[in-house]
Amino acid sequence: MPTRTKTNGITRAEVIESLILDACRRAEAQGFTIRVAHCGLMLRGGVYVASDAQKPTCLPLEAILLGKRSTGFLTADIERELKVSPSWVAGFYAGFTLCKEVDPASDGYLDGLRFRTKHYRSEESDIVSTGRQWMSGDLARIGKERAAPIS
Repeated sequence: MPTRTKTNGITRAEVIESLILDACRRAEAQGFTIRVAHCGLMLRGGVYVASDAQKPTCLPLEAILLGKRSTGFLTADIERELKVSPSWVAGFYAGFTLCKEVDPASDGYLDGLRFRTKHYRSEESDIVSTGRQWMSGDLARIGKERAAPIS
C-alpha cells in the first residue's frame, strides 16, 4: 500500500503515481483515450489488449496492464503490478471517478483524486467531469453509472 513516508526524497505514492502516469502516456501514444468509466481491455492469447482497436479506451489502472500477461483477474493483476491492496485499487477508482458514496478516507481514494486533478481535469481529456465542472463543483451531471467505483 502507498505511504506518504519518504525514502530518498520520494514517497511510495509518488512512485505509484509515476508508474500509472507513464502507463497512461504510453497508452495515449498508442491511440488510447483514458476514461473514467469504461473497461476497455480484453484478453487475447492471455495478454491484455484493447477491446476496440478502432477506438481504444481504458481506465488509468488498466493502462498499467497493456501488453502484459493476465492471471485471469484484472484487479489482482493491477494489485500485482503496483504492489497495492484490493481496497487501494477500489479507493483509487472511487477517487478518480469522484464517487460520493465512498469515504474519502478510504485507502487509495486521495491518490485517485489527486491523479485525476493533476493529470486529467481539462475539458480536452475525454472524461466525465470537465475542468469547469470540477472547478465549480457542479458534478450533478455525472451519472451514477459513471460515478460508481469498479472492483
